[in-house]
Amino acid sequence: MNSGVQLYTLASTADVSAPIDLCGKTIGTSQLKQGRFAGGAQGSETVPYTMTLEPNTYKPVGMPFGGAQQGMAFAKADAQLRDAVLGAFKKVAADGTYASIIAKWNLQSSAIKQIAVNGTPEP
Repeated sequence: MNSGVQLYTLASTADVSAPIDLCGKTIGTSQLKQGRFAGGAQGSETVPYTMTLEPNTYKPVGMPFGGAQQGMAFAKADAQLRDAVLGAFKKVAADGTYASIIAKWNLQSSAIKQIAVNGTPEP
């Protein structure tokens, strides 16, 4: 999964629709609903979830930026486990299950485009 910074604001904030609209304004991660901040910044994988907890309260502003790839770590000596997990992940990617999960949780901007092991793309 990819993770980046996702800006967001209250859904009712009409004058903020792009990141540039937040320039010069105060950004925070809490107390947005109390009007203390014009926008917030959280991980791109958490904003969609927050939006499901409080429907019609928040809206994303622009696309995530400054991303980092997330993954799973395995001991070098445990290549068998790594390969088993890799095989299972390839299977769910190929049969559409991964895409379904990503869509269910509205994480399209965080979805991986290419499976990789140690930074090397897998066929």
